[in-house]
Amino acid sequence: MHPFIEDIIDVDGDGYCGYRVVALHQKGTQQDFELIRLNMERELRLHKESYVELFDTDERYKYVTDALFPPPRSKHAFAPKDKWFIFPDMGYVVATHFQRVVVQLSNMERCGASRTCFPLRGKPPSDTSDLDSKIICIGALADHFVLVRLKEGCPIPPTAHQWKNYCSEEAATWEPMFLDRMQKFGELLTIERAGDGLATIGKGSKDDPLEL
Repeated sequence: MHPFIEDIIDVDGDGYCGYRVVALHQKGTQQDFELIRLNMERELRLHKESYVELFDTDERYKYVTDALFPPPRSKHAFAPKDKWFIFPDMGYVVATHFQRVVVQLSNMERCGASRTCFPLRGKPPSDTSDLDSKIICIGALADHFVLVRLKEGCPIPPTAHQWKNYCSEEAATWEPMFLDRMQKFGELLTIERAGDGLATIGKGSKDDPLEL
């Protein structure tokens, strides 16, 4: 993906970095991260039923929602881990509230796979000439997030799994607008895996290969 990255912008590493990345993209300053958290909490509260269904349990919904409330006061400014930005759960919230395409880029297993979250509600823009402005790309590092500015027409990773099962009928039209970019990303991934020396060996049938 390096040739498709315009810039990488770091934010403060105080445990609120994920929200700071969203604030920097949406508001032009990372200092508005608390406003982003308030917007996300409101989105979850107003549409609780749909998010409980998406997250599968009331317990998970409560965990994600509680993460958006300020932690108890302490002498340490660093946010505890239960207040960190959670992907893809919070990716859906940001995508839906701000009507954006939220992308996580990662090459580290501990950070989760690279995924794309589309809005759960709302139609995509009728003007397709400026789709790149709708993409918020979050770079996932070890215990930190950064803002990634992608070049025009850049590839993006596949859709997060739950989205297709829980998006509205009108929101379902977001994904087709980016399918060609996802195909490009898949081709890049294939090239990378080949470079890592992966090989596919038959295990008795073409449909049941063994990947090494």
